[in-house]
Amino acid sequence: MNALNMMDKKAIRKIARKLMDKDIKVIAPPESGFIMMTVKDSFGTGFHLGEVLVTRAEVEVDGERGYAMAMGGDHAKVMMIAVINAVLKTGDRARIIGKIKTEERKLVKKIDEERALIASTRVSFEVMP
Repeated sequence: MNALNMMDKKAIRKIARKLMDKDIKVIAPPESGFIMMTVKDSFGTGFHLGEVLVTRAEVEVDGERGYAMAMGGDHAKVMMIAVINAVLKTGDRARIIGKIKTEERKLVKKIDEERALIASTRVSFEVMP
């Protein structure tokens, strides 16, 4: 779930806190490294922007594996996302899906507000005298 990667650590912790009673088996502990970031230019052509620090981890919860990779070096955040991803594959997903959707709505609202602020600074050269 991409929204989890975009959430701040505090929001992820709120969701993960509900899962503290789970038996979590660490398959691959958090590990940081670099990957090549590919982006598209204004013509839609992909190019390599450069290397980006990422951290990844893999866990198992109730027989289901959860994987996470996020930009930056925050090992705790990546572990929490991996646990959440594993639980989302189990029958216990209803326990956290509402909280994820609530945090996702907050995130979308924040992004929309930022986009509106940026749009208000856009200049239209065609209408300038």
